[in-house]
Amino acid sequence: MNIFKIKKISKNPLYFIFLNIKFIIFKRIKKLIKKVWDSFSGDLVCELSEHTAEISACQFNYSGTHIITSSIDRTCKLWDLRNTSKSLFTFVGHNDEILDVTFNLTGTKIASASSDKTARVYNIKNLHTEFVLTGRQNYIYFIKYLLFTIK
Repeated sequence: MNIFKIKKISKNPLYFIFLNIKFIIFKRIKKLIKKVWDSFSGDLVCELSEHTAEISACQFNYSGTHIITSSIDRTCKLWDLRNTSKSLFTFVGHNDEILDVTFNLTGTKIASASSDKTARVYNIKNLHTEFVLTGRQNYIYFIKYLLFTIK
């Protein structure tokens, strides 16, 4: 996986950084600033400004062309890094804040984890919910796709 989450970079817990090989996302929770920089040139690439609450997680797809973000506002947004003036799509359905989000290896599906005790799998090609995974007693904090098959 080419994204690493650094949860605390100082004594101030309001700053988070998400990294991949080429881009850096920085967010300051109180002001809802989400910026993406090119880590090679240092240039500001864009600001992700459509969420109405802080971003809880994000991941770049494996080709580095798209970002999926999840938010406390109960939505996930799909962004094209070549045109970030507006998100491509907003995935909805959770009844509480979304805590994590991830792409599958091929970039055709995303999965989200929520404090509503469900996980959802969305199909990016047809923009529909494929599965709602229920039955948990507690929040689902993290979700990841496996890079291999379990037999």
